[in-house]
Parts: sequence; C-alpha cells; structure tokens
Amino acid sequence: MIVGLLLVGGAAASAVVLAAAGSTTPPDVRPEAYSTVLTHVSDIALATANAQEALAAAQARPGVGDIGLATIVKPPPPHDPAGTWLHFVARAPATDERSLRAQWEADLITGVIADAIAHFHNASPVTGASVDIELPDGTLAKDAGGGMGLVASGQRFSEASDAEIKTAIQAALNRQNLKVVDLNVARVDQPAPNIVVETEDPQEAARSALSLISSLFFNQDHQPTYEGYYFEVVDATGSPVLIQAASFRTGAGHLWFRPDVANALSLPHL
Repeated sequence: MIVGLLLVGGAAASAVVLAAAGSTTPPDVRPEAYSTVLTHVSDIALATANAQEALAAAQARPGVGDIGLATIVKPPPPHDPAGTWLHFVARAPATDERSLRAQWEADLITGVIADAIAHFHNASPVTGASVDIELPDGTLAKDAGGGMGLVASGQRFSEASDAEIKTAIQAALNRQNLKVVDLNVARVDQPAPNIVVETEDPQEAARSALSLISSLFFNQDHQPTYEGYYFEVVDATGSPVLIQAASFRTGAGHLWFRPDVANALSLPHL
C-alpha cells in the first residue's frame, strides 16, 4: 500500500499531499512551519540568481542521483497558472514502492527551489511538482508522484556533519538490534538521512516503527531534526517491509507497508 501524506505538526497525518497545493489560499491560513527558526538561506540560493540556476545546482547535489531530469514548467490545469511548477523524470526499477526513494529525492529538490524563489523574490511561488518515473526499459510512467504544500520558507534544521549524523543513527539502530543495510545523507541543502535497515522480525519492526522514527528524526519537542528523511525496513531476504519518507520544506511524505504488517503498524495511515 502506498499512501501520499501531508505532514502537519511534525508528524505524518492521514491527508493527501496536494491538499494545499495549486489552489487559492484563504487569508487566514498560515504556512506550516516544522522548525521554530525561519532565518535559513541555502547556499544554493546565495550562489545562484534565479530558479533555473538553482534547479541545476540542486540536481547536482549528493543524494539525488535518481533524478534524471528536472525542469520548470507551466502549472498543468486546473492549477493556478501564475505559480511555478517543477517537473522531474526520476529513474526507478518500477512504479511501486521501489520508486519512493526517487520521489523523495524530487521532494527535497522541490523544497530547496521553493525556498530559493522566496529568497530571490523574482518568480512566482512553487505551487506544485510532478514526477514521471523512467523504467529500466526506457518507458515513462506519468505523474507517479510529486507535490508542494503550504510550507514556510527559511526553516533551519540540523547543521551536523555527515559523520556525526551517521554515528548517532548507527548507535540508535544498534540499540534496536537492527542491521544497517545502507546509511547515507542527502545534501541538497541541509542534511536528510537516507536509511535502509534489516529486521529479523517484521511484525516487531512495524509495531516499533513510530517510536523508532521519532527517536531517529525528531527532537524532544517533536520537531524534525533534519529537513527530510527516508527510512526503509527490509526482512532477512531483502524484501521491503515498510517505507516512510518525509520532506519538511514541501510538507510531502510517503508511506508504504506490506499487507502482512498492516495490523501491527504503529505509523498513521489511510
């Protein structure tokens, strides 16, 4: 099961990711802020002069290698034609759960470009994004994901080094007896950990998912430590058990879980 989520209040809630995108915003609705500090300006925004330059710089950053193409296009109907819309072509083995990491990479880039445009003041705000999946045989699956919520610009997250982040996460996973299969940090702007762990007990992994994700990626005040994360659990055969990913500059999230762990899963889902 794949669920698109709009992230609210620092947690994943059961709402469609595009609920706030591409529509007229009522005057009493404020952008969601997951960080209490709104003074951050990315080095991409400081080093570039417009959205096109920022997009090229973002696509070249570590951790988004699945993105084959990133462009700025006109918002498709029925979205507000005055907005800025991003379009991605991402490489993935299939359009199922195996495409979620690529979709998450697109979310990270979208958030950085939205922030950069807010800094430039020379283009319309980002109102949405779309992601096509390029399959191994070269065919494209259209509109597999993408989105942009009403999120405050300038959010400041962790500035820890990759080594510090990996050490802290490794220690936390060791305490949970979870084997690390893959541990990297995406650096489109501020850090966004990308983790795959192996469990010998999928049911227990599903039961403890909420507490583990909270401890890895949120602080004691339930606010995100990082600007995003990708977390995948696989079983002893390497088959995915559950995936959750989030991008706190777009308000976008993804949740997938295997049907046999649905009753044990502690994460909110539709």
